[in-house]
Amino acid sequence: MDNKGLLRIAGSVAVAFTGFLLLLLGNYFGSKWVWDAAAKKDDIHLSNWKFSWSSDRKALEEEQSSWSLATADVPIVKPFDRLLEVSYIRLNTGLPALKEERILELVTAGNPIKVKLDGKEIYNNHYGKAMYTGNRLNEVILPAKSAPSDLDIFVGVQNAYSFSARITTPESGLTVGFIQKTAGLVIGCTAICIGIIILLLLLFTINYKGFAAVLWLSFLTVSQGIGVFLSQLSLYSVPVTSPVLWKIQIANLLLSAVCLAAATVSTVDGGRVPEKLILVFLSMLIPIFLLVDYRLGVWIMLGFPLVMMFTSILTLLRLWDSLKKTYLLMVSAAFLAGVLCLVFDATGYFTGWGGGLVELRHSGIFVFCMVMFIVQVKRALHINIRLEERELQEQRNKQWVERAVTSCAGIFAQQSIEGFCRETVRAMKELILFDGVIENQSGTGMQPALAISIAFYDNGDFVEVYTENNIEKCSYNRILARAKSAGGKPVLFGEHTLDMIFYTESGPNCILHVDRIKNRLSSNLQNTLRSTYRGIALALNSLELKENIVELQESVFINLAEIAESKQNGTGDHLKIVSEMVNILCSELNMSEHERHLVSMASMVHDIGKLAIPDTILCKNGRLTEDEFAVMQDHVIYGYNIMSKSPGVFMAAAAA
Repeated sequence: MDNKGLLRIAGSVAVAFTGFLLLLLGNYFGSKWVWDAAAKKDDIHLSNWKFSWSSDRKALEEEQSSWSLATADVPIVKPFDRLLEVSYIRLNTGLPALKEERILELVTAGNPIKVKLDGKEIYNNHYGKAMYTGNRLNEVILPAKSAPSDLDIFVGVQNAYSFSARITTPESGLTVGFIQKTAGLVIGCTAICIGIIILLLLLFTINYKGFAAVLWLSFLTVSQGIGVFLSQLSLYSVPVTSPVLWKIQIANLLLSAVCLAAATVSTVDGGRVPEKLILVFLSMLIPIFLLVDYRLGVWIMLGFPLVMMFTSILTLLRLWDSLKKTYLLMVSAAFLAGVLCLVFDATGYFTGWGGGLVELRHSGIFVFCMVMFIVQVKRALHINIRLEERELQEQRNKQWVERAVTSCAGIFAQQSIEGFCRETVRAMKELILFDGVIENQSGTGMQPALAISIAFYDNGDFVEVYTENNIEKCSYNRILARAKSAGGKPVLFGEHTLDMIFYTESGPNCILHVDRIKNRLSSNLQNTLRSTYRGIALALNSLELKENIVELQESVFINLAEIAESKQNGTGDHLKIVSEMVNILCSELNMSEHERHLVSMASMVHDIGKLAIPDTILCKNGRLTEDEFAVMQDHVIYGYNIMSKSPGVFMAAAAA
């Protein structure tokens, strides 16, 4: 990999980390603002606690001989030596007298919880029964009391520990808290609907090259919508306390990882064996996690960051190896930022370090989806433009082949130099005028009358034998000098001129000069003139044109066939092999020598129609698409049209 490649990699990694940090900060300050906005003036935030950790749940129920203390400045943190074991914590604090009924809001990391007020149990959310619950928010009704009371909270901690508490008044009407919860549900449902709509639209674009990538993106969008919906449901206290919902949320995280990697790899037309294996492995983790018990499921998820790191390396290597520079930075940076958000959430679920930020992956993956949809739209537009250009080029190629055959056919029927010159000039004028029409060349006014001359070499100098439209004195020696400086090319194109130099064994024999061409000839006409040059040269060198028309036609069209064959295979040996095999077959059928020669020569132009096939398809490395294969099959029709336009036994045999 060159230095530019390394710089692109470093750039994508830097952009990914920057995006991740921006998402992290935005999520943090956004969450803080929402919770602060939902707070009421008379809320009581509980931050001063006495607490005690234990591995024995029943031991915490007894009177504690010693307590640790926590304040707003010194919060409670799960001890490092208890990080990977099931522990329980008891928190104790005193409550002031309450004049009216209040709500105690307890926010955890999905931990089971029990609440006692003055030694009497008033709330239990799967404490002592499950490792996790489906909700993070617990709302406990505190009755009105004229005297201070003693509050005990018991929390089961599998791995993650995150806890906050406040006493608030019951919500009624359109409050900030209600809007917060409802907005999340609406966003989740909207994302699900968008993903489903994209899936339905894909049914009408099944042949689109990026179908697999967009399919995975739609799955990813749906999964994130479900994730946001479940995440917001966890902020409701009573209806969604089932521990199964916690497992579904983690399964959704695993599904997001699968879709994220698959969508990225599909952008470069699918993964290789290593990427496919890692995707299969990630997919298998989902049912395994759902089926095993919670304790084993936690250990599976503890290995998730390592799996995602390995997945990221394989996926990014695939991207950097295959993706065009245009999209490399965008796709790789968006993918890596999404992976960082996934790993952050997965780690936060089991360590509690994310607190209220355990939905960071939704933000990161929604950004990834937007980037990928932009890339797919740009690629789709590019492909459509290329298809339109290819169809236009195919149409023009077909028109040029047919026009060249019909315009130059009369040259081969001439029996004198005068007739040859007249027909050649007519063919050149037709092709040049046709070029101005079909190529939609710019400029005002019509093509002025062309000035054309043909000169033959005689006694050390070129003598003009045909002129049209009073051409100025032409320096034929200067044309020869130009040809020599151009590497001996027999066909030369200028801004307003065209020159063809015909050679014999002794040297230059004839020069065709065309002047006053309004616009520079198009590449299509230039290629056509190069292809027909040899045929015209052979016609010129033949003294008995009519008697040798079969030979001339053979040479011209076999040469064209060799050009078509060389574009695809790089050699004309295939045509010679076909001709030899046909000749042997004709011998077996007891054909005459003349018939064998005619049929075997005609067989060499069986692929001449490939001249009308675009080089992007004809010379493509790798397997053709269904559309490209259909275009390739049309070369038979093009070949018939080419060979059936002119008279002669060779043309008839080739067309048949």
